Amino acid sequence: MLFLFELIILAIFQGIGEILPISSSGHLIMIQNLFNIDSENMVIEILLHLASLVALTFYYFDFIKNMIVKVFLYLFKNNKEYYKEWNYFTTIIISSIPTCLIGLILNNYLDKLASYVSILLIFNGFLLLIIRNKDNSKNIEDLTFKDKVKLGISQSLGLIPGISRSGSSLLGCNIIKLNKEDSFNLTFLLLFPLVIGSLVLNVNDFVIDTTLIIPYIIIFLITFITTYISMCVLHNVVSKGKSKIFGLYCVSIGAIYSIILLVI
Repeated sequence: MLFLFELIILAIFQGIGEILPISSSGHLIMIQNLFNIDSENMVIEILLHLASLVALTFYYFDFIKNMIVKVFLYLFKNNKEYYKEWNYFTTIIISSIPTCLIGLILNNYLDKLASYVSILLIFNGFLLLIIRNKDNSKNIEDLTFKDKVKLGISQSLGLIPGISRSGSSLLGCNIIKLNKEDSFNLTFLLLFPLVIGSLVLNVNDFVIDTTLIIPYIIIFLITFITTYISMCVLHNVVSKGKSKIFGLYCVSIGAIYSIILLVI
């Protein structure tokens, strides 16, 4: 029962932290350290990320389906009215390349930063506080190749434990002056290639323990539900220009965790 309780806690924080710009990796590291939860089970890690991916797919199903159809129509029917969807597609591809390259080059060094997670959470908070509440006017159709590369470089900050992937993408969107609605959509569409790539790279480690089928199902469902709810919450917060609350939270939780480490 204690093991199941620990998994449920991890599932909740995965679903919340993967979406809200507070860093799921940072929170999972803190929880694992504070409660001595085993962090070496690759099956659990894969299940948590897979559940978040399924929730994202469910949330964006119609959007993705329409985008794929319209990208094909733009390419093969030369239908210019679908230029917006084509730009979503090319932005996802181009922006993912710098992130993947940086991830491959620094992969062996990123995990070593986990011991500095409290400082990195505070840094993540300050990054979020940089994001202005103004409604930028640039649309997805207006993005240049340079803008897409800048977004990819910004997103790569999210590879660091304690730095939010969604937060670094939102920061990048703010830097290239993309409007709120396109920023929100693009931030989470960019998660798809990253999460899928991570799952593919770790698929050989996915060996199911049949005695843990029920706990696996429970944490998958909890992560799915919390991820979907977090999407709805974040959309509401971003649309109202109140994303700075996440920055204040990260600075606070990072400082509290630092104090706890000093005490214990």
